[in-house]
Amino acid sequence: MIFNTLPLPALALILLVITMIAFYSTTLDGITYVTSSYSYKQIDPDEEPAKGIRGFWSIMLILLPIGLLFAENSLYGLQGVTIIAAFPVGLLLIMIVWSFFKDCNKWLKTNH
Repeated sequence: MIFNTLPLPALALILLVITMIAFYSTTLDGITYVTSSYSYKQIDPDEEPAKGIRGFWSIMLILLPIGLLFAENSLYGLQGVTIIAAFPVGLLLIMIVWSFFKDCNKWLKTNH
C-alpha cells in the first residue's frame, strides 16, 4: 500500500527488489567468507578458504531462513530459538569482559 502512494509504484518496487538483492548478496558473501575462514583449524592471513567450504556455508546460510519460513511456527517459537542460540554468545561476552579487566589489572600492576 505504501508503494501505491508513490508516482511510479511498479518502478519503485523493481528498484527495491534490485537493492535488496544487492544488499543480501554482499552481506551473505561476507558472512560466508568469514565463516569459511573460521572453519579451518589454522589458516594463513593471506590464504583464502577453499571454494568447496565457501559453497557449503553459502548453501547452509541460504537454507536456514528457508527452513524457518516453512517451519510453520509462531514468532514465539522463533524468539525462543533465538534466545537459546544467543545464550552461549552471552557467556562468551562475559568471559571476554572478565579477561579484559584481568589484563587491565595485570597491566596496571606492571606499569605502576
